[in-house]
Amino acid sequence: MKQEDLTLFSSSDFMYESGIGVHATVQGKQVSAGGFLLLEQLNIQPPSDTVNLTDTIIFTVIDKELVGYIAFADQIRESSFGAIKTLQAQGIKCLLLTGDNERA
Repeated sequence: MKQEDLTLFSSSDFMYESGIGVHATVQGKQVSAGGFLLLEQLNIQPPSDTVNLTDTIIFTVIDKELVGYIAFADQIRESSFGAIKTLQAQGIKCLLLTGDNERA
């Protein structure tokens, strides 16, 4: 933070809700960060451009107002294709299992 000359404000009343997100008070404002379940809990409609994304999305909410979001996408390594082909050549069935996002 110091390299960018940004101020990092202290927080209080920090709370983590499994599967929902995190909440804290920062400079007298209620700040929350989490996924779609957080927005549902706060009765906030997600932006229309996020509904069908398969990325992991983290929303930021200040005083029950959506102020932004960031999307994270998993990248498949280039070497994965060769490794899977090698396993398949040995008769090993390969599957990709994920539990991060039901839409993925």
